[in-house]
Amino acid sequence: MSDLFEQTYRVLGGDSVVAESASKLGVAAASGEQQALQQNRLRFALLRIGLRQIVEALGEDIPFVILKGEPLSRRLFDQPEFRSTTDVDLLVLPGDHDEVRRRLLGLGFVARQEGPRKWAYNQEALVHPGSSVVMEIHWAIAFPALPPLPIKDLFERRRSFELAPDLDVPILSDDWTGIHLALHFHQHIGCAKCLLDMAAFCSRIAPGLDASAFQDRVAELGLSGVVQWPLHTLELLTGDPPPLYLADVDPTVRAWAVVSAWALRGCLSRRFRGGVQDSLASLNPTTGPSAEVLLRALTMLTVDGTAEKSRAFWRPILHGPHFLGRAMHRWGAIR
Repeated sequence: MSDLFEQTYRVLGGDSVVAESASKLGVAAASGEQQALQQNRLRFALLRIGLRQIVEALGEDIPFVILKGEPLSRRLFDQPEFRSTTDVDLLVLPGDHDEVRRRLLGLGFVARQEGPRKWAYNQEALVHPGSSVVMEIHWAIAFPALPPLPIKDLFERRRSFELAPDLDVPILSDDWTGIHLALHFHQHIGCAKCLLDMAAFCSRIAPGLDASAFQDRVAELGLSGVVQWPLHTLELLTGDPPPLYLADVDPTVRAWAVVSAWALRGCLSRRFRGGVQDSLASLNPTTGPSAEVLLRALTMLTVDGTAEKSRAFWRPILHGPHFLGRAMHRWGAIR
């Protein structure tokens, strides 16, 4: 394991993991127990079935990218089983979503809800009743409240990753991996698992990046604040600025880093009670829908630019996956 990851893991309470808390926070395998690691190995084997189905079903006529999952685990950790994975995240071009969905349904996958809520989300989950493999089809790597991202550039710069001698899958480039992990941290309102991913990225991948080019890139995308949020959280927790860290950030970014550091410190060693502190450390917030919508809106203030902050802040409140958002979608108010 990397020094930064190990340091972050200890600050999060990893030396004395409470099993219930680790499970709630989405890092059950972080206990290091052999049973947990073996469960993850078995889960990887099962998910590979889904990966092979994707490669066969999409062939060469539909481009795709595998997000996170086993490829990311192998890139970040000496023991890939250390990072738990519960599904296959499949990114496709927006125009290919319907066809990809049709092909997966043809393989026996079943949609978990009535249809994709594209006005509020960037993904749709399907599950196979036989294997229980969950497939999440992504048509974007960020929620619609965030600035639009050049997904075609992402696809043009993807690269191949060998999972097995007979199984290669396309994955994100190194810089897009960092951007996506920061977006994932943002999407889950600063969860423990996402921060551990970012710590491992900072040790294993970030040192090989051109820091200046990376900073220019995220600034161009309007995501400097989103990327700096987890990096400032790492600095507050460990006392050392990680790679790609910028000291001069928007006050909102620093404020969110202070909140995240408070929520995450010792989260793996304390009993999970489900309050605000535990909710912010969890992979999925437990505060209830109204509080979650407000928290999500407040995280949008880490976006760059005054106008973008305002637009991003109101989007989850007005267009979120709730009654008002569904009504506005039906009335055609959301484009």
